[in-house]
Amino acid sequence: MCATVGAPELSSDDRFATRAARAENRKQLESLLEPRFATRTAIQWTRALDAVGVPNEIAFDSRAGEYVLFDGDNERLGLVAEYDHSLLGRMRQFGSLIDFSETPGLIHGPPPLVGEHTVEILEWLGYDAGQRDELRADGVVYWPDGDYTWTQ
Repeated sequence: MCATVGAPELSSDDRFATRAARAENRKQLESLLEPRFATRTAIQWTRALDAVGVPNEIAFDSRAGEYVLFDGDNERLGLVAEYDHSLLGRMRQFGSLIDFSETPGLIHGPPPLVGEHTVEILEWLGYDAGQRDELRADGVVYWPDGDYTWTQ
């Protein structure tokens, strides 16, 4: 870690040689490290530290995901999906977070509304219109009134 932050001399400094020594000299250590960490963003530091095997964590307010959903790297990597939702308008969500070489992830569209695909599924299962209406009337299934078909 010391070499990565540009302070290799700290690794041989007796004031910081043990956990107890670092705790006792914490203010001094913080004053030496703070200006070095101020030279890059938290993301840049976590990448640099990860690359050399130093455990680290970024604590930051993501503003309810706004930073993550509008991060250029996340967009480029396909980790963000953007589409039109039938009720909410244009929206962003986390995209395909897992990528397999032979079976890449695919975003099919916005999250469905409650019951949005009920008719389609019942048709696929072989129920005719009368049977579907009966199931709905009995409260077994639900679908919203109106057309909520998603188009890409």
